Amino acid sequence: MNAPSAPHTGLPRIVILGAGFAGHTAALHLSRLVRSKANVTVIAPRNRFTWFPSLIWVGTGTMSAEKVWFPLAPVYEKLGFDYIDGRAESIRPDERVVDIRRADGSEEHLAYDYLVNATGPYLNFEGTPGLGPKEGTTQSVCSIEHALGARDAYLENVAQLKKGARRRFVIGVGHPGATCQGAAFEYIMNVDADLRRRGLRDRAELVWLSNEPAAGDFGVDGVEARIDGKIVTGSTVIDELFKEREIQPILAAGVTGVGKDGIAYDRVGFDPATLEYDFAMLIP
Repeated sequence: MNAPSAPHTGLPRIVILGAGFAGHTAALHLSRLVRSKANVTVIAPRNRFTWFPSLIWVGTGTMSAEKVWFPLAPVYEKLGFDYIDGRAESIRPDERVVDIRRADGSEEHLAYDYLVNATGPYLNFEGTPGLGPKEGTTQSVCSIEHALGARDAYLENVAQLKKGARRRFVIGVGHPGATCQGAAFEYIMNVDADLRRRGLRDRAELVWLSNEPAAGDFGVDGVEARIDGKIVTGSTVIDELFKEREIQPILAAGVTGVGKDGIAYDRVGFDPATLEYDFAMLIP
């Protein structure tokens, strides 16, 4: 194994793995707190910061992908930080070394004094057979590439609606242990709004498929707000919203597999079932 590149003489080296919300925020704070007292290196692939909350609009074609990201290298150059377009493949904490593979395929072994691990979540599509845009038959809005794929699949179904066909859109989460219901909820509301704007909503069936025990749980045991002196729960609000928007909820459902013929799921208190679909966006 190649010898690690040595820390800068005289100043500690801080290495940040990842440049999403956590990593980029850490870098911005370090620029304020230790700008002249440490050497900072940020390691992240694809040289871009993505504003992930806006991918729900990219996934319906409402917003272009170019509006949800910006290049990282110029930002870090301005801050006086080193930026490496690549991925961390392993961390050797006893040696204080991180092993990197750059975008050009070359390897580097970078020594550090302090390490910020902000690599983000792992998208476990393989946790459910048939799930995901790469190996499966469902869509995702978890990255720019995923959102663009979801947009294309969504617009194909919109084209069929325009021809007079009916379509079923199933949106939610694709694993019994999934915890990111919020993004899926925002996406189904965007789909509902977009179809209404196009005058096609009456031909579309929208299904909310989620492992939540109740609508509005969002993986955090629900939310509450005090309105006019009364406690209003997220469940009450979302239940009413689904009724108003004619969105069919299937709750306490753990997806066990996906195929072209349908989405298989187990539901507490019910027999295993399969749901047919024309379009599905399920968060892993």
